[in-house]
Amino acid sequence: MLALPVLSYLHTGERLVLDDYDVEHDDCTPVDPEDLDEAKLSQHLYTYGVPDPDLIVRTAGEMRLSNFLLWQGAYAEHYVTDACWPDFGRGEAIRALEAYRGRRRSFGGVLPNSAD
Repeated sequence: MLALPVLSYLHTGERLVLDDYDVEHDDCTPVDPEDLDEAKLSQHLYTYGVPDPDLIVRTAGEMRLSNFLLWQGAYAEHYVTDACWPDFGRGEAIRALEAYRGRRRSFGGVLPNSAD
């Protein structure tokens, strides 16, 4: 398993300009929206080349993402803890990983009903 923790996050988030007519590259060349696909879009994210997260931990009991990795974390599992970031230590990390390990992931699909 590859673990790539995100230790801090700046509120600036991702910058991507999409409108009804065109998309602009970093070099300001217009691109037809019909030519966009997931791979091309991902190339312009700050996390390009880094695997999407499987687990996102939210500290301080907050139940929102605040625009944090919205695209990349679409299929991530979420763990919320009341511990604040400075107090999030080894024990809390182990609890988050144990909770993650116990989940049945569907990756966007539908899991069969376990009662059947």
